[in-house]
Amino acid sequence: MKFGKNLPRCQVPEWSSHYINYKALKKHITSAQQAKHATGTDPDLTAFFFDLDRNVEEVNNFFNKRDTEITRRLKLLNDKYGFEEAMNTADLSASELEELMGALFELKGNLQKLLWYADVNRRGFVKITKKLDKKLSVQHQQKYLDSKVYVLPFASPTRAQEHLANAVSWLDKLGAATNEYHTSSRSSSSSAFLAREQRTKLETIVSEDKAEELRDALDQCDPKLAKKLLPGLLQHALTRKSFDSVKCILAYHNFSTSTDLNERNLVHRYVISLGRTYERAAVGTDSPNGDHSSPFLVTPAFTPGFVYPFTPSGPGTPISRAESSRKMSFDFPIVLSERGEEDTAALEYLLDSLSVDQQKLLVERDSYHRRPLHYAARFGLANVCAKFLDYMRKWGQVRDLEDFEGEEWGDNEGLTPVQLAVMGNYPKTIGVLLKFLNRDPLDTNFIRTPGLTRALGLASKLNASEILKTLMDKGVDVNVQDAEGDTPLHIAARLGNLECVEVLLDGNELQKADTEVTENAYAWTPLFVAGAEGNLAVVERLLEAGADVERLDQEGWTACEHGIFRGHLDIGEKIMPPEKTRTANGSLHIGTEAKSLESIASNLSRSAGSFKEEMTDSEAAPVKTFGHRYLKDQTMILVTLGSTDTRTTDPAVQLNGVDLSDTATSDLDAALSLRVSAMGAEGDSTTLDLPLDASALTEPLIFNTKDLKNVQLLFDIIPTYSSQRKLIGRAVALLSSVKTALGQDKASLQGLVTVPIVASSNLRVIGQLQFNFLIITPFQHENLVLQRNNTYWKSLITTRIIGHRGAGKNFATASSLQLGENTLQSFIAAANLGASYVEFDVQLTKDSVPVIYHDFLVSETGHDAPVGSLTLEQFMAASLHELPSESRQHKVSNRDFAEGQDTLTDMKEFGRTNNGRPTTRARSMSLTNDANEAAGLSQKMQYTRDYKKKGFKGNSRGISIQAPFTTLQEVFQTLPKHVGFNIELKYPMIDEAQDEDMELSFTEINHYVDTILKVVYDYSDGRDIIFSTFHPDIAILLSMKQPQIPILFLTEGGTAKMADIRACSLQQAVRFATKWNLLGIVSACQPLILCPRLVKIVKAAGLVCVSYGVGNNEPANVKLQYKAGVDAVIVDSVLAVRKGLQHPVAEGEDTLAVV
Repeated sequence: MKFGKNLPRCQVPEWSSHYINYKALKKHITSAQQAKHATGTDPDLTAFFFDLDRNVEEVNNFFNKRDTEITRRLKLLNDKYGFEEAMNTADLSASELEELMGALFELKGNLQKLLWYADVNRRGFVKITKKLDKKLSVQHQQKYLDSKVYVLPFASPTRAQEHLANAVSWLDKLGAATNEYHTSSRSSSSSAFLAREQRTKLETIVSEDKAEELRDALDQCDPKLAKKLLPGLLQHALTRKSFDSVKCILAYHNFSTSTDLNERNLVHRYVISLGRTYERAAVGTDSPNGDHSSPFLVTPAFTPGFVYPFTPSGPGTPISRAESSRKMSFDFPIVLSERGEEDTAALEYLLDSLSVDQQKLLVERDSYHRRPLHYAARFGLANVCAKFLDYMRKWGQVRDLEDFEGEEWGDNEGLTPVQLAVMGNYPKTIGVLLKFLNRDPLDTNFIRTPGLTRALGLASKLNASEILKTLMDKGVDVNVQDAEGDTPLHIAARLGNLECVEVLLDGNELQKADTEVTENAYAWTPLFVAGAEGNLAVVERLLEAGADVERLDQEGWTACEHGIFRGHLDIGEKIMPPEKTRTANGSLHIGTEAKSLESIASNLSRSAGSFKEEMTDSEAAPVKTFGHRYLKDQTMILVTLGSTDTRTTDPAVQLNGVDLSDTATSDLDAALSLRVSAMGAEGDSTTLDLPLDASALTEPLIFNTKDLKNVQLLFDIIPTYSSQRKLIGRAVALLSSVKTALGQDKASLQGLVTVPIVASSNLRVIGQLQFNFLIITPFQHENLVLQRNNTYWKSLITTRIIGHRGAGKNFATASSLQLGENTLQSFIAAANLGASYVEFDVQLTKDSVPVIYHDFLVSETGHDAPVGSLTLEQFMAASLHELPSESRQHKVSNRDFAEGQDTLTDMKEFGRTNNGRPTTRARSMSLTNDANEAAGLSQKMQYTRDYKKKGFKGNSRGISIQAPFTTLQEVFQTLPKHVGFNIELKYPMIDEAQDEDMELSFTEINHYVDTILKVVYDYSDGRDIIFSTFHPDIAILLSMKQPQIPILFLTEGGTAKMADIRACSLQQAVRFATKWNLLGIVSACQPLILCPRLVKIVKAAGLVCVSYGVGNNEPANVKLQYKAGVDAVIVDSVLAVRKGLQHPVAEGEDTLAVV
C-alpha cells in the first residue's frame, strides 16, 4: 500500500500540520523524472533537497519541543514523589492517587503518540528518498539518511523511549501503592492511617454541611495536613452541594496559589471532576457485563492518530466501545453523549464565592496551558462553558467577538476549546463557544482564522455533520484549503463521509462548498478523490451539485479514468465525459492541457503499486524473458496476514481490550508490533507495526523448507519501542495439522486460519490472529528444461486474435450458426478462421483427468454436479446423452485426426473419422425425434442452477451444433502444433464456490496444477502455450513450478464484484502480475473500451495486455483497443472480427495484420 495514501490515516490528528509533506516531495520527483525523460540529462534536484531539508528540520523541531515538555513534566513528578527512590504516597488521599495516576497515564499516552509521530516521519523520509533513487536511477538515499536524518533525535528517540519505560515503571509502583492503600488496617500506627482517619472525619462533617463544626475541626488539625486535605474537601463539598462548608473552606485557605502536581487550581479540578463523574456514569451504564467497577477499556496496539468516523447515534458518540479500535489515552477518554443539562448550581456558588483576587482562577493555565474552559469543552459540558463565559465577560476576562484563536487560547498542542469540542463531537458546546463571535448572519466576509478552519477540517474527517453546519452557519469559510490544498469537501469525499458532503454542498444562504477547488499535488477536485476511493454515494451527490466530469488533473487524466483503473466501473460510467469529448473512434479526448501520453502513462502507473521498473514506453521492455526463479527441490510457504477476502472486516490481529485499571501493569496499551518467523524453514523474520495496513493482504511473507511436517509459524507480539523487544504474547501454528485433513488430494477452499494469542506472563488468551498460507511444492518433469533463450511471445508484432472457448462462447440468441463451445470442432473452426490461439478451460475430474469444460457445475447430468465429483467416464457420458441417438455409438477416440496432419480441412470434414468413413453430423435442430430429444434434455436441465440463471446451456442442441466433451490430452493430440493454446485453469475462489452452492472441499491445489502440468509437458512438443487463470493462487503456483510457459492473470477489471482483493481491479491485477513475474494480464474489455489509455498503464509495467468479453465481438471496439496498444483480443466471433479488422482504415492509420 502506498505510503502517501496511508499517511493521513496514520497521523495524530492534532499534529497533522507537523508531518512530512510527502505529496509535495513526491511531486518534485515526478517533475524531475519528466524533465529527465524530455531532455535525457540528469535533472536539477536543488529544489527537492531544499524542501526535504525544511521538512526534516520542521519534524525534528516539533519532536524536540514535545520531548522537552514531556521531560519537564516527568522531572516535576519525580521531584515531588521520588519515583526513582521509594514512592512517597502513603499520605495521599484516594482523589490525589487518582490525580497522580491520571498524570502518569497522560504522559504515557503522549509519549506513545510522540514515538508514533517520530516513527511515521522517519519511515516517510526513508520512503521518499528510496523513491528518488528508484525513479531517477541515482544513489542519494543512504548518504542523505546517514548524514541528515538518522543523526537527529526524532530518528533515534532513545530519550523518549527511556521516558516511556520510566512512566510504565512508575505506574507499576503506583499500582502497588494503591493496593497498599486499600488493604491497610486499623492496626497500622503509621501517619498515613492517622491522615485517613482525619480525612474521613472531615468528609463526614462536610457531607452534613456543618460549617461551624468544620471550622473547629480544621483549627485542631495539623496545619500541614490541613493544607493537603483542603483541596479534596472542597471538591467533596461542591459535589455534595454543602455550600456553607464551601464558604468555610474558601475563607480558611487562599487557593490563589496552586500546589497541584499539574498546576491546576480549584476550578480546573472541579470541572475535571465533574466531567469524569459524568463519563463514569455514562460508560458504566453501558457496560456489557454490568460491571461498573472499571468502565474504561483501552484498545491495545492501535495507532494513536487513527480516526474513525462518528457513528450516527448522535453527538458525543464517536465510537461505541464494541466497535472502537482507537487507543484511549487517559486525557481523552471515549465519551458517550454530550452533556448540556448538567447542574451548574455548585459551580455558580463557587464562582460567586471567589474574592476579587481569586477571580483570576477562571483564566489561569495549568501545566498543559489549558484553562478551565478547555476542560469544559473537552468533556462536552455545554452549560459549564456558558457559565464560564458569562463570568469571564462579567469580570472582563474575555472580550466581545472572541473567536478563541491564537496562542492565547491554544494549549501546548495548539488545541483551542473549539477544537477540543470538535474532537468530542459536541455541537451544543461549539454553539455556546461561538456565540461570542456575534457575527452579522449576512456578513459575507467569511472567517479564515487557522483554528476555526482547522476545526472545520477535523469535523469533516470525523463525519461530525452537525458541527460542520454549526461552524458554517457561524461564518467559517467552507472552501478554505489546508497546507496540502484539501478543502473540507476533499476530506469528506476521501473518507466517504456522505453526511458531511451533503451539509457542505447544501450550504446555507451565503455559502456552500465549491466542487471545483483543486488540491496542490495533482490538481484533484473532490470528484477525483471520491472516484478514486470508490465512494459511489459521494460521487452521485457531487454530480447532483454540478461537479465537472470533463476536468483533467495535472497529468491530463479524468476522474473517470482514475475510477475505472481502480475497479470502480459503476463510478466510471457515471462520470464518463459526454460524447462531445470523445474522438471519432471513441477514445477520450486528451485536450491541450494534457502532457505527452508516455509521460502520463508513466505517472499514472505509479498508482498501480511498486513496480520493478515504472518506465515509459521507450524505456520498458515489452515482454518478460524466460528463466525466472522457480522451485526445484524446496517447498515454498506463503503467509498472508488476515484475509484477502474483502468481505471479511475483522482485522488480522485482534487483541482483547485492556481494563483501565490493568494498564499500569500491562504492555498491551503501548504501541505494539507483530514479528512473524518460522521454525523448520528458511526465511528472515519480519516485524510489522500494529495495526497492520492493507499491504499485508497482498504482500505475503515467504519461507522455504525441505521438511514441511516440522514447520512451525510463530507470531510474536512485541513492543514497538523497546530495545529488548520483550515478548508479550505468541501464537503458534503447526502447518502439518493446523487445517483439518479432508482426504487424499483434497483440501478446503476456506484458507483462513485463526489461532489464539497467549500471554507470555500468565498464559492467558489475550487475542487472536488470522492468516492464510499457501504451500507450493516443486513440480518435477523430464521436459522441464529451458529450451529457448529468447523472450516470451517473440513473434509478437501485431495484435492477435484468440478464439474464446474455441470458435466462441455460445449464446441463446445467436443470429448465426454456432459450434458447441469448448469442443474439438470449435477449436478447429477457430484456427481455420484465423485465430492465432484457441482458448479453453481445463478442470480435473474425480479421477484426476484434465478435461475441457467451462462451468464449475455439469448441468448435463440433470443435477448441479461439480466436475470434480464425476469420474472421466461419468463426465463423458453426460455429453453422450446430448448427442443424437444414431451418433452415440461412436467413441471419442475415433474423432482424432490422422497423426501428422498439418492443415485443417473444410467444415464438412468435421464429421469424418480417421479412417475416412463419414459419420452423421450432430444437428442443431431437427423436425424428427431429435427435436423431441433436445426438448427432453432441456427439460432435464431446467432445474439446474446454471440453466435457471441463463435459460440455456452452452454446447447443447437447439442453440448450437453439439459435440461431445473432450480431454486436454485429446486436444493436444488432435490439433496441429501451429495452433497455439491459451489454457485457462479453472479453480474456484471461495466466493465463486459459495455462489454456486458448492461444497468447500475441493481438489488440493498443488495436485490440481501438477496434474495439468504433467499433461502439458507430456504432449506440448514445441507448441505455443499460454496459461491463464482468474485465481491468484493458481497463477502463483504456475509461476513458481515452471519457468517456460508464460502466465496471464485474468481479471474482471471491476466489471463484476470479486471477493479477493487481488482480483478486484485493473490496478490490483497490474500489481499482482508484476510481483509474480507473469507475462501480463487478461482484462475484461469494458475498462479498456471505456478508457483505452489504460492500456498504456499495463504496458508501462512491462506487461502484455490482452482483453476478453462480449464487447470484443464488435470490430470497432477491437480497433479501438488495437490503436491503444493491446497485444491480443479474445473473441467469440472470430470470423466477423477478423474481417472487420481487415477493412480499409483511415489514411495515416496502421493496418492490422492477422496472424
